[in-house]
Amino acid sequence: VHTSRRACAFVYPSFEQNGLVWFWPSTDPQYKDIGEKLKPPLLPKVDDPSYSSLIASRDIPYG
Repeated sequence: VHTSRRACAFVYPSFEQNGLVWFWPSTDPQYKDIGEKLKPPLLPKVDDPSYSSLIASRDIPYG
C-alpha cells in the first residue's frame, strides 16, 4: 500500500495461498499487512499432491 501522495497507481494488498491469488480491495494503509493478520480458510484438498483440477479460460468478443 503506497503512502506517498505522489503515487498515481493503486496497489492492493495481495498474496498467494493454495494456488490462488487473494487480494484485499482497499488501499487504506491499515490493511497493508492484512494477509498476515487475516488468512483465508485453508483448502487441504488443494494442497494434496494427488489433487488435480482443470483451469479454463475463454475470451469472448464484445462488439
